[in-house]
Amino acid sequence: MIVDIGRLKQRISFCILEEKEDKLGQSKQFVKEVKKVWANIIPISGKEFYEAKKLAADASYKIYVRYLSDIEPDMFIKYKEKIFDITSVVDMGMEHKMLELRCTERKKKVNKYGTNNNSIRGG
Repeated sequence: MIVDIGRLKQRISFCILEEKEDKLGQSKQFVKEVKKVWANIIPISGKEFYEAKKLAADASYKIYVRYLSDIEPDMFIKYKEKIFDITSVVDMGMEHKMLELRCTERKKKVNKYGTNNNSIRGG
């Protein structure tokens, strides 16, 4: 599949979780933005869910970006209020031009006050 560069219209951030010690010596996790790039985010259809042997309850996506050599599956992606966990990174055609990232949307957790929040904290 060839991806038209003009379709990269969503601005996403690649992030990692890092740990730092606070003043009391306790370890705290925070989100570190690694890179901001343009992307094309495409929900995967039900047929592709079946073919990939995924559960339909999970929201899966293909995210296309220009080739980056340092993207790893232990990173995650932030796009507006959504967070995507990277499940695979594919160099399309092994040409170092485009990456296809298979991702799942992180489910929002409901706290004791009934509001939604993700399982990470900004920092």
